[in-house]
Amino acid sequence: MAKKGPRAKTFAELAGEPTWSETAAVRTGQHAVRLGGTNVAGEFFDPSGNRLALEAADVSTDAAQEALDAGALVVAESCGCGGDFGGCTPVWLSNQQLRSLRGGPPPVFTGSHRAPTWLELWGNTEGRVIYAHGDVSWGGMALG
Repeated sequence: MAKKGPRAKTFAELAGEPTWSETAAVRTGQHAVRLGGTNVAGEFFDPSGNRLALEAADVSTDAAQEALDAGALVVAESCGCGGDFGGCTPVWLSNQQLRSLRGGPPPVFTGSHRAPTWLELWGNTEGRVIYAHGDVSWGGMALG
């Protein structure tokens, strides 16, 4: 009599297993958390290591100011590479800098270095982030 192979898992057993996003694989290799940066898989994280999701790829300066006034963080890269792997490191504004910009005028696109320039809005359950790319000045301070 031939031996039977291992019993196949039932649907209930499969449904009870962790998904890929619940395993250690999500935190290693190309999906490793990069505090305040972007990992190889292209996932962007806030300084606490919480993954961010892109909410708007091109926001107006007024919308960025509104988000900042509502408590958003600000990060910037000045070369216009997008902040992924262009060779620059995103710079996160300090709490003191954020306080000084809240309630003030919106950011300005300066064109001083002719870098590609735009603003993005990112978010997660912890809050929102304005990502300034390129030649952006806010409150008289060049970002990035």
